[in-house]
Amino acid sequence: RGQHVVDYLASNGTPAAVECIEQTAAALSSVLRLRRPQVLINRAFFFPCELIEQVAPEFPGVQFVNVNHSSHAYTQADPRWLSEQAETIRLAGELDNVWFGHVDERDIFTKLGLPRCLWFPNVVTPQPTEAREPTLSPPLCSLAGRWHIVKNQTQQIMAMKLAGVRALLVVKTQDELAQQFARSIGLDFEVMPWGSWAEWNRVIARRVAVGMQASFSESFNYVALEHLMA
Repeated sequence: RGQHVVDYLASNGTPAAVECIEQTAAALSSVLRLRRPQVLINRAFFFPCELIEQVAPEFPGVQFVNVNHSSHAYTQADPRWLSEQAETIRLAGELDNVWFGHVDERDIFTKLGLPRCLWFPNVVTPQPTEAREPTLSPPLCSLAGRWHIVKNQTQQIMAMKLAGVRALLVVKTQDELAQQFARSIGLDFEVMPWGSWAEWNRVIARRVAVGMQASFSESFNYVALEHLMA
């Protein structure tokens, strides 16, 4: 997904790069010296706020944008989530080159007068596939996403069993655990290996009739839009 964003920026004339590095101040500083970016996107608090607070003053020409990309369910699933939000908002108020990005369209941080807190709207690009009527009997019912406590995959797998549909499981992490659970309740299913965004769009356009929502707290996410467009 990071590479997808980089490619999109490049197509609009904005030089960009994605880096996978260690969660250390030394690694972050090294990349900044090498790349010399104007903006650093710290997605999903990959670098904790204490590292940003340590490194940001050394690079006043770089704007550090720390993005909370996901739902409030993470406040229950990850002990760092609420504290990282709070500390990043504090840093945004104290350091001129630190920003907090969020996806809450209510934009309560701006309304509260907090500086350098940005609302990032969720943008979904159209898929490069042609929508058509599913012709399967029975139709496939898909469940896609990474296996995580904030997702409701086990409940959705049980719902598909109760509905008597054939399921398509596309699980990024711990896929064997998902399959074990599906087998344990006798679900009729097949597995699609985790692949590219384009491959996923082709499959749901050709084979899937119903897409299950793999989230407790998100009301309308990427996967929902992708199924509707297909």
